[in-house]
Amino acid sequence: MLVEPEPGACRAAARLFGGFVVQADARALPFPDAAASAVWSLGVLCTLDGPQSQLAMLREMRRVARPGGRIGLLVYAATRPELDDPPEGDHFPTRGQLSALLAGADLRLLRQAEASDLPEASRQWRDRAAAVERELRRRYGGTPQLSEANEQSDRIGHLLRSGELTCELMVLSDRNRP
Repeated sequence: MLVEPEPGACRAAARLFGGFVVQADARALPFPDAAASAVWSLGVLCTLDGPQSQLAMLREMRRVARPGGRIGLLVYAATRPELDDPPEGDHFPTRGQLSALLAGADLRLLRQAEASDLPEASRQWRDRAAAVERELRRRYGGTPQLSEANEQSDRIGHLLRSGELTCELMVLSDRNRP
């Protein structure tokens, strides 16, 4: 099950992935306690409006995870407090701030890797990503929204290449559960 706050993105995700999508906020997940053996978030933490919202999301992920369950997190972390030309509206925690957020959410880090250290994506995944890009250009190629999204993506790419951001992959668990 996928959670997405935007209605249009919900419809697109359902078509793209063929699964069930729920429109909701990551800070208030519409699931009971301990409902999932695995909970994950890809690049969402930095889109929230600061540390309190980020902490609320991490606590919700922990709440929804079953005892012994795992939480996966892909997060963009700032390597310094001030970034050159960051994307508008994003709030990238530093590694120290991220550690404090995880501690505040009672999460224990089990494994961590930088995305740049991982092998290249499979051919199948690259083909799917290219198909999504083609469809976005076909549907929204001349719109200001796609232009803005591409500009934001370019800014993140620049920050990653310059070393101002890292892309961290983490496996977490509830610190208070086995």
